[in-house]
Order: sequence, then structure tokens, then C-alpha cells
Amino acid sequence: DLLDGASLLARLGRSLDMLQSARRDRPTRHGSLRATVASSWSLLGEDERLGLRQLGTFAGTFSVDDAEVVVQTSTSTLTLLRRLRDRSLLRPAPGDEVEPRLALFRAVREFVADQGPVPQAEERHGACLARLGERSLLVRLGARGGKELVQLQRARGDLRLAGRRAAKRGDVDVLARCALALATLGDLRGPSLGDPDLLVTLASAPGVDPALRMTAWTEAGALLSGLGRGAEAGRALEAAESLMDQVPSSVTAGNLVHVAYARAGATPERARALARKAMHLAESAGAETLVAVARTRIASLDHALGDGRAAEAGYSEALPGLQAAGLLREEARTLGALAELHEERGRPLRARTMLEQALAVQREVGDRRAQASLLDTLAALTIELEDRPAAEEMWTEAADLARDAGDRQLEARISAHRAVSDRRYGFGEQSRGRLLDALALAREVGDAREELRLLGEMGELDLELGHLPAARSSLVRTVQGAERLGAADLEGVYRGALGELFATEGQMEPARVQLERGRELLAGAHRRLDLVSLLTRHAEVEAAAGNENAAERLLGAAAEAAELSMVDSPV
Repeated sequence: DLLDGASLLARLGRSLDMLQSARRDRPTRHGSLRATVASSWSLLGEDERLGLRQLGTFAGTFSVDDAEVVVQTSTSTLTLLRRLRDRSLLRPAPGDEVEPRLALFRAVREFVADQGPVPQAEERHGACLARLGERSLLVRLGARGGKELVQLQRARGDLRLAGRRAAKRGDVDVLARCALALATLGDLRGPSLGDPDLLVTLASAPGVDPALRMTAWTEAGALLSGLGRGAEAGRALEAAESLMDQVPSSVTAGNLVHVAYARAGATPERARALARKAMHLAESAGAETLVAVARTRIASLDHALGDGRAAEAGYSEALPGLQAAGLLREEARTLGALAELHEERGRPLRARTMLEQALAVQREVGDRRAQASLLDTLAALTIELEDRPAAEEMWTEAADLARDAGDRQLEARISAHRAVSDRRYGFGEQSRGRLLDALALAREVGDAREELRLLGEMGELDLELGHLPAARSSLVRTVQGAERLGAADLEGVYRGALGELFATEGQMEPARVQLERGRELLAGAHRRLDLVSLLTRHAEVEAAAGNENAAERLLGAAAEAAELSMVDSPV
């Protein structure tokens, strides 16, 4: 009667003795859960006690097969499990038809922990969990996903525990297998399910082979980047890069592909250089599959840096190699990226078809982060096709997936795209709050490109609402930042906005300089839809200034660019 439900829940984890009964007439052995467990313990034989202590080695649920690996007594494990279950010290746990699961009650686990560890059982537990970190399994999961992902996620707590115990006793093999299994889980299901700290422990352990050390730093950097821990991610990725000369070409190439992916948001130029180095190393090692993957990374960075033509060529060149190698995840990523390019060039039907194909593959693979990214892109396209309710549903699902996966960078990008959509599709001042929230999140995770785009959108919003000093500040900072970043498409778009602002202030010559420079940048980046918008904006500026002939020429150029971009088909 003294605590409500919420207070009880908050206190449950502190101590078993919090649940001690206030009734004085109950037997002492029922006065607390701990006393209840102690009473049951006193009735067990030596084998049962030893077996229960060894089962306490597990952090979560376990199968009968797992128990048979870890538990060693003179009694058969199956008999032991039955006895413990009959004494209500063991319970069935959610599993599947193929592999029923068991678990100790929490009170039992805490009591058993107080009896002290069984070191030999801990070593057997580590060997049991290490099976989930076999290289062939992790490579296959990374390429195609699979039902084993459920096993990895279910075993997450035990993988972390086994890895930490292995680190304490200096067992690098078990530590590596557990850490890399968690890295694969984090890659597919979200960085919050990985364990970057365990990877750092592996990378820092004495006597670790340089190739394994480089892989550990790379995977740690990728997880930390996704979690928004930018400074730590940068240090881990730098440590990985420092080992390039000590590691075989094929291993270096594979790691650099991941490093490039992790660095894409903060330092795209650096990331592109690393991806190109990875491709050259893969070519020299004759690793054709890795060459194809590296090409997709280069293409994605070409796209981010405004070179749409190079990006499309790179994706198209890589796709057959990915399909031949059966790399479903990479194939789906590439289809999604090509869809974005088609959407930017005004081919919405083709883009939607590719996005739906890619989403179906990623749902099959089980890559939740990729699903979130594809839903985000599909939502932006659906807005353009004037179905806002459907787009909002997609964005909500995408944000939920990114949040559940713990991917702060992806969450920031989805938030940014949703905010930009609000601004561009008529929500005016109402969109300011969402833009500011998205801008704060992009800054927090260190995504320089999204931060610049959101800053530019704030400038556009203030320009629309007539807040010219604020608009000037945001747009000038955006253009300068995009120029430093090498993001030609962003620079082009927001130079156009800056040109309109100058024209609004009556500064026609500076306005034309900005608009013409923006036109050059967007044409060079092959961003036809953005180019159409800029040409139309320039025409409106000239018309407002009374230059009807110039306005007509610009509208003609916009119509020509729009006609070239609107080649579409449902195929």
C-alpha cells in the first residue's frame, strides 16, 4: 500500500529484499524472494547446486543444447533441467518450434550469482557463444541476412557477457568472435544492438593480429558513427587507417570500404578518396566482389558531392557484379540509390519501382536500417506524387525503425527530409520547429551535409516570410559551407536562393552572379529538377526587374531542361 505500481517497478531492480512481505504471520522462508530461493537451494543435491550455478553463467535464455555445452555434472543435463524446472527454479522462455528456450528466474539468477562463478563453466559458455561468430556465418549474414539474425539478437546479452569474460582471461579468439558477431548484428539491425566498447577492447588487446585489429577499429568506428558519437568514431577510424600498410591488400580494401561509409556524412571528400583506394587495392588483389562494393561506395559519394552522372555510371557498373555474387543487401542499396537519381532527374515512376524492389529485398534480408532509409526516400517521392497521408505513414515507420535501431545519423536524416518537405510543401512558419529540431540532431551526430541543407532551408523559409537579415545569414553560411564541403548540388541550390534575396533587396548584379553560378553548378552536377527550379526562379527575378526578354529566355531553358528530365516509364 505504500508504493504505487510505477514506484514498485522502479525499485524492483535494486534488491530482491525490496519484495519482502509486510505480513508477520507468514513463515520466515517466505518473507522475501531471496529467502524463498535460499529455501529451495537448501533442498538441492550437490549436482543440482553445481548445475544451477553453471546455468547462472548465461545472461539470458538458453536451449537444451546450449546447456549441455556449458553444464558438466555427474547427472545428465536433461535430467538436471527437469529437476530444476520441477522445483520452479527454471522456466520456459519464448523460443521457436525448432529450438525451445529456457531461463532462470531473475531471483534465482541473482541468488546463484552470490554463490560465486564457476570459471570452467564460463569458459565453456564463451566457446558456446563463439560459434555465433564464425567468419563464414557472419559473411553470409552481412551479404544476405538470414534466420540466424534472430539467434544473434536473442543471444546479444550472452555475447556481450562472454566477450567481457574472454577479455578478462585474455582469450582473444572468443573475444573477437563475440565482438564481431555483435558488430554484424549492429550493422543489420542498428548500432544500438552492437557493442563498440567491446570492439575497442579487442582492438586494444595485446598480441592481436594487425588485420583483426584494423577490422575491430573499423567496426567500432562504424557503430560509434551510427550512434552519433562522432569524436570517438573519428579516433577509431583514424586508428583503422593507420594500420593500412601492415595488413594484406584485400583486408585493407574491405575495411576501407566500411571506413568510407562511416565517414560519408562528416568528410565526404576524404571518404571518396578512401573508397577509391579500396577499389584499387581490391583490383590488385583480384577481389572482384569487393571491387563492385567499392564502386557503389564511390558512386554514393559522387552523388553526395553533386556528380550525379558519375554516380549513375558507377552504380550501373557495379550492379551486375553484386547480383552475380549474390550480395542481396548491396544490390538493394544500389537499386535504392539509382532510384534516388531517377527521382532527382524527374522520373518518379521508375524511381518508385526501384525503391519498392529494394525495400522488398531489405525486408527479406532483415536490414532494418536499410528499410528505414528506403522508406524515407519513398516518402519523399510519394509527397511529390501528392499523396501526403501515405508519405507521413512511411516517414513514421522509417523514424520508428531508425530509433529502434539506435541509428542517430539515420534518424537525423529522416528528420531532416521530413522537415524540408514541410517547408517546401506549404507549411510555412509551422515548419520552423521541425527544421530547428532536425538541425540540432544533424549537428549532434556530425552530419555536415544535412546540417548545411537544413540551414539553407531555414534561409529559404525566412526569405519566403520576408525576414531578410535572418535569411541572408543562413544562406551565406550555407553557400560557404557547401563550397568548403565540395557539395556542388547544395551550393548551386542555395546560391539560387541567395540570388533571389539580393534581387529582393534591389541588388541585381550580385543577384545575377549568384544565379548564374548556381546554374553552372547544378548543370555540372546533372541535377535537372533543381536546375529547372533555379531557372524558373531566375526568370521571376528578371521579370520583376522588367527584363521580359531575359525572363522568356530563362523560361525556355527551364522548359527544355524539364523536357529532358521527364523521360519516365514504370519499368
